[in-house]
Amino acid sequence: MPMTEEEARTKWCPHARQSTDNFTTYNRSESGKVDDSCNCVASDCAAWRWMSAHSADDFDLVDVPGDPIGALVRRRNYEGEARRGFCGAFGKPEA
Repeated sequence: MPMTEEEARTKWCPHARQSTDNFTTYNRSESGKVDDSCNCVASDCAAWRWMSAHSADDFDLVDVPGDPIGALVRRRNYEGEARRGFCGAFGKPEA
């Protein structure tokens, strides 16, 4: 699911590991509690993928006199919105 980096950093990552004094690693305790160090690191991870700035659904095709193709007009204004991305380790999220 696409989210901001701040949102992603609150999610557990199955690939993150925490080490112990005896050189073993884990990503949650025996009780199932997740250590904050095992959360997503968002764009600091090689698997992080950014969503494109705009999708085709953000535009309307309008008629332009004298132009056989028309023109795209943006429906949404993204000014001031946080950029969104997703974990690409398991493929692209479905819409």
